[in-house]
Amino acid sequence: MLHDASSIAGPPPAPFPTEADNLPPFLRGEGHMAALIRQHDWASTPLGTPSGWPQSLKTLVGLMLASRQPMFMAWGSGQTWLYNDAFVPILGLKHPRALGQAALDVWGEARDDLKPLFDRVFGGEPVHMDDISLMLDRRGWPEESHFAFSYTPARDEQDRVAGLFGVCIETTDQVLADRRQAAAQARQRRMFEQAPGFIAILQGPQHVFEFVNQAYVRLAGSRDLIGRSVREAFPDVAEQGFFELLDQVYASGQRYGAVQVPVRFHMPGQATPDERYLNFIYEPVLDDAGEVTGIFVEGHDVTEVHRAQVELAANERRQALLVQLGDRLRELDDPADLSYAAAELLGRALAVSRAGYGVLDAAGDKLLIERDWHLPGTPEAGAVLPLPEQGVDVDALKHGETVVWTDAPQDAQTQAPAAVLPARTVVGMPISEHRGVVGVLYLHDATPRWWAPEELAFIREVADRTRSAVARRRAEKDLLALTASLEQQVAERTAERDRVWRNSRDLLVVVDAHGIFRAVNPAWTVLLGHAADEVVGRSFLDFVWPDDAVRTQAALASAMTRGDLSNFENRYRHCDGTPRWLSWYTAAEGDLVYAYGRDITAQKAQARALQQAEEALRQSQKLEAMGQLTGGVAHDFNNLLAVVSNNVYLHRCLSPACADSPQLAAIARATDTGARLTRQLLAFSRRQAIRPEPLCLQQELPELLQVLQATLGGQIEVRLQVAPDTPSVKVDRSELELALINLAVNARDAMPDGGCLTITVDRLPPAPDGSVESIRLEVSDTGHGIPPELLSRVLEPFFTTKGPGRGTGLGLSQVYGFATQAGGQLDIASEPGVSTTITLVLPATDETLAHPPSIPGTAAARLAARVLVVEDNADVGAATRELLQAAGCEVLHVTSGEQARAYLQAGGAAKVDLVLSDLVMPGDVSGVALAQWIEQQRLQLPVLLATGYSTDMAAATEQGYVVLQKPVTPETLLDAVRRAVAS
Repeated sequence: MLHDASSIAGPPPAPFPTEADNLPPFLRGEGHMAALIRQHDWASTPLGTPSGWPQSLKTLVGLMLASRQPMFMAWGSGQTWLYNDAFVPILGLKHPRALGQAALDVWGEARDDLKPLFDRVFGGEPVHMDDISLMLDRRGWPEESHFAFSYTPARDEQDRVAGLFGVCIETTDQVLADRRQAAAQARQRRMFEQAPGFIAILQGPQHVFEFVNQAYVRLAGSRDLIGRSVREAFPDVAEQGFFELLDQVYASGQRYGAVQVPVRFHMPGQATPDERYLNFIYEPVLDDAGEVTGIFVEGHDVTEVHRAQVELAANERRQALLVQLGDRLRELDDPADLSYAAAELLGRALAVSRAGYGVLDAAGDKLLIERDWHLPGTPEAGAVLPLPEQGVDVDALKHGETVVWTDAPQDAQTQAPAAVLPARTVVGMPISEHRGVVGVLYLHDATPRWWAPEELAFIREVADRTRSAVARRRAEKDLLALTASLEQQVAERTAERDRVWRNSRDLLVVVDAHGIFRAVNPAWTVLLGHAADEVVGRSFLDFVWPDDAVRTQAALASAMTRGDLSNFENRYRHCDGTPRWLSWYTAAEGDLVYAYGRDITAQKAQARALQQAEEALRQSQKLEAMGQLTGGVAHDFNNLLAVVSNNVYLHRCLSPACADSPQLAAIARATDTGARLTRQLLAFSRRQAIRPEPLCLQQELPELLQVLQATLGGQIEVRLQVAPDTPSVKVDRSELELALINLAVNARDAMPDGGCLTITVDRLPPAPDGSVESIRLEVSDTGHGIPPELLSRVLEPFFTTKGPGRGTGLGLSQVYGFATQAGGQLDIASEPGVSTTITLVLPATDETLAHPPSIPGTAAARLAARVLVVEDNADVGAATRELLQAAGCEVLHVTSGEQARAYLQAGGAAKVDLVLSDLVMPGDVSGVALAQWIEQQRLQLPVLLATGYSTDMAAATEQGYVVLQKPVTPETLLDAVRRAVAS
């Protein structure tokens, strides 16, 4: 920190009393520097005593001492240095000994930068600069400093340039602050790029795109966005109201939010618009004066959620129709009436022109129809439909295949001319019994139509229920006819029924109105383990599963009073205490109910397992797709970083004078940051090997703090408390940052109205058993907390307490995986409505982070190797070639594995000592394939492989090949070449 004049030099020294009355007028002013100049031994300097100074010098000194702006002078052939009180803080520890010294000796550390400027001024040329960067030693060490200044030539009485008169302002603090702000903004934009939702930043009243992230690009499709207004970029969205909403937000300064809003895009190559549903907000961006300068757009594509809700509503309507069908079927007795009622309900529900139910004749190629439903004006179908003549594949129908024609004249399945087709769209649902297909439920319509799987499933359900009701009614009629037959027939039927009773694999039961079992068949013992005499005379409540008792009681009452039950499902207790799912059908006579039940436990378990497997598969496919995208981005980005890294190295080697250039150092640091970013991306998608390294949290967490604050927004205060004696931890840097970001985002969602997020790090006291020392990292929020009944499940993968579409359920699972992988543990404490605290306990380490090797100069050991470089990326290949040539190698560069193989096969193998190949290349010959071919040909050539990212990296390493991860530092690459050639 610079000091003012009084803190450095103390109170102004008293003037020499013997000269007080003889002082030149220009030195009689007050002030610290006036006193120092009066006391200085000027006779020992090139200027001599003040009384002999030229009038021009006296005038400028008087002007300088009277000014409150930092001023200085370099006068005479010795360029003697003078300055005023306002310039003292700029000198730092150089004051007061700088007074009277040669100017370039005062600033010796910056002589090379200042001398050309001094020469120009003493040559008569004024010099002005708004910003100059110098490395100055003002506190005992070199530090970066910035100034705005004006150097003016000062002429003496003979009109010769005798000195330099300077006025300056130090701008170091402002420049460094601007740089930090720019870095924070860059980090924030990188976080926006990784956000799962779509983000865009619009500028001005025309809403010009300044920034969009990848999620926004995926949503918008192949469009040029940056620099264009929304109206230019999305002409297909006109008339949908979005432009007007943006204008309204910009004019009013009020945020706008919307949920599940439809938007239609005309994507290239698509004949019809692509309709998506979005949740989004338009947030006005204000300047310091509170004026709107742009709009921040953020949201999520919730199309799948919307479609699921629409399908759920449609399914509820279908279920209501099935209930209505059940009521109609119970009211009717005649089988023909049952079929017609089902056809009418189905036809009206699905908006077709005809629906009916027919029975196949003995030959199986004609459909016999008693009666069908059709709209007014639709021609009669007739009592007999010859299926082959109407283009129906009868063999497929007999094998249980459903006939579905979306547009019959264009459908390849139709086997008849359009003139005889029954309709433009046709569905024929075969109805099967134990002896095969016995009938068809059919639907016709005059317009083409695509049938959704859910609609076909609904038709199947109606067909099955209708067939079951028809069969039951016919059975009842047969039963009535049987009662009117002779006694012998009754006896025969009774004997047949008894055989069915004894041998049935389904549960058969007779129960009275009070729920007391009157009779059960032997299948009870087989399926439920209860002997018949243990069941008869007892209530069904003694056997039904407790959770199903109430609705089973209601179902029995319904069977007794309103009609038969179909497909009623409940659970009964096996003798071993486990539940069994049963599906029941009933028929009531008098005060008794006759029922049979089928064991569907296995089907229930299979359905649950299938649902869980499908959900796991969908999540796996999402993660795999994200990983593939991240891998491709990392591959290309690492290639770019390799070009930058190699060229920085070459510039330092070829220009030793620039080796310590701050610009090159900044580029090198940016390259390291880019490499770390790709590691973070790969770690997030689980495509990157874990690389633990010692990290000092006192240094790492403050750097991450700005990113967290920008991500959480202004409503949430972020506090960081790191104990000064906290030891280092050995973890993967990307995994640690990702874990903290996940915890911060969870905390933000738990504090929708704002709050405070506190990150506390300290050292845990050593355990009594002398185990490894640990550190404690706590992340606390002031949010709504986690309900106690959910606290035990929050670490499960894909489990989330957030609403639909707001979370994947992977955040806390990733944090838990990070903690355990690092050898630590995770604990969660939450008080609903108050706060949640996540505690990570991680083992400490006494290791320190290895510093990168220094950049060697031109005196580095030379390599006398002949290298064949195989690289399809022209920039990467050129940079690698120049790097190897600078190290002394002879280099031949080809752009594909095919070219490399042709060159080696034509005799080039004798002209090279090493093959350096990219792992992933276009064509049929990859880096691994080239290396394998070299081994098969026994060319005795070492091979080095390199890649920005590839899924083949692990396999190549397992096969014994050396694989370098781009961007490879030049030292690492040259060392690998040297080792490979030496081996």
